[in-house]
Amino acid sequence: MRYVFADCLLDTQCYLLHRAGRSLRLRPKVFQALLYLLTHRDRVIPKQELGAQVWAARGASDATIENCLKAIRDAIGDTGQAPRLIETRYGQGYHFVAAVTRSPAAAAPARKTRYAYVILAKEGAKATKTFTNACIAYDTSNHRLTVHRLQKDGSLGRVVAQFSDADVSSWYQDDEDEDEAVSPPSSPRPPPRSPAALASGHRHGAP
Repeated sequence: MRYVFADCLLDTQCYLLHRAGRSLRLRPKVFQALLYLLTHRDRVIPKQELGAQVWAARGASDATIENCLKAIRDAIGDTGQAPRLIETRYGQGYHFVAAVTRSPAAAAPARKTRYAYVILAKEGAKATKTFTNACIAYDTSNHRLTVHRLQKDGSLGRVVAQFSDADVSSWYQDDEDEDEAVSPPSSPRPPPRSPAALASGHRHGAP
């Protein structure tokens, strides 16, 4: 699914935020929190509910949730002082108030990805799974990551791996240039070594 609001488009299939012609990679929890606010925009979301839904059994402190909301606002061009998209209702929670339209993810432009990485939380950065010519999709209904092989036209193909969100600390994808063919390298370059490195900024013009 794709959610369009203000000058932003959130693509839940390719796990990207597009804003003003740029593609941004959000940290996993930032992406999930934004998506939860979007999909429950008909009401105010209490801070405790947001923490339970996004951080699950691990939980999250008030400071963690507030920092996450600040990262969301920075990414979508909103501010806490003069909110246009997400309102903070003190003592109540957060409310996504901007107008939103939805369209099927299948309508998104074809995607070409050279490598997709999944870093397992329990074993740290050494347990990095690397996939070539694949795309990661996140399912909000069961909190699972699914790695798909990409078809030649850029659409999602067969499933090659699945992971529980609880077992993953972060994931990342490197897009290839439009005019560059997909071919396995002799020695794949490694992903960033820490989730913090994965989280900052964007890669293909920018997770």
